[in-house]
Amino acid sequence: MDFSNIFLQMFILFSLMIVGYLCNHYHILGKAENKMLSKLVMTVGVPGLIIASVKNGCPFDDRMELFYVLLVVSGVNMLLPPISIVINKILHVQEDSSLYKFMFIFPNAGFIGFPVISAIFGEGALIYAALFQLPHNVLMYTYGISLVNGGHRAKTSLKDFINPCIVAALIACVICLCDIKEPQMIWQSCTYLGNITTPLGMLIIGSSLADMDMKHVLDDLKVIPFIFLKLLLFPLIVYGIMHMFVTNEILVYVVTITLAMPVATNAVIMTNVYDGNVQLSSKTVFLTTVCSILSIPLLCMILTGF
Repeated sequence: MDFSNIFLQMFILFSLMIVGYLCNHYHILGKAENKMLSKLVMTVGVPGLIIASVKNGCPFDDRMELFYVLLVVSGVNMLLPPISIVINKILHVQEDSSLYKFMFIFPNAGFIGFPVISAIFGEGALIYAALFQLPHNVLMYTYGISLVNGGHRAKTSLKDFINPCIVAALIACVICLCDIKEPQMIWQSCTYLGNITTPLGMLIIGSSLADMDMKHVLDDLKVIPFIFLKLLLFPLIVYGIMHMFVTNEILVYVVTITLAMPVATNAVIMTNVYDGNVQLSSKTVFLTTVCSILSIPLLCMILTGF
């Protein structure tokens, strides 16, 4: 890995977040604008990125490797809930234990993860990130909702799992399986649409952070060791285990970096919907987002030393 490029990319992302913060401060962006732009990014930008990632057809030497990758990422997702229970015991979490589980299990794999992975590994790595999202979304809209809903079983339907990102991932799978070489007009259009993801995503995050009440950011001291476990220690453990059993190096790196992403912004959205601890979810999203600016390059440096 080119460390100078990683630091440069994270600095660029951080700079864009500052611009978003200033846009909110000077009333150019606000909650309404953030919501509108978020919808644009998730329904147009990220799907464009995913489809553009397979513009040259199947990136795998063997198309059956697609199913192997899906099997691996599904296995990783299945292990996250029981591991979250162990993390809670290590941190002696009693209050808001279900919310801590949610925040540990669900990283910001799409909104921040896709731009970061694209910046570090190139567009070709996005197919791995997209495949990770397939079982991850199923887990979020079933077990995830039950966690923030006081342990009650979530009422879900097929439409809860169907969103533009999932549809784009399925399209990318079909392109891989059929080894379709996209016409230049299509992939170039998808590339242009995908290019809005990184700048708009970072502006939105910066603008959202400007709404945070900084006085209560470090009220709960458990948040500090939680951040260390989530952003560094756990991804390193996952890397060490996967490195022993998975031969696809890019897959190992993408899964590791994805799990090292900040807490998903859905933690704030869902605690609002289900009357959870919005203050805890908001400050944890804030702190993990800011810390990831340094932790992701640091993680990449550690990984290459293995």
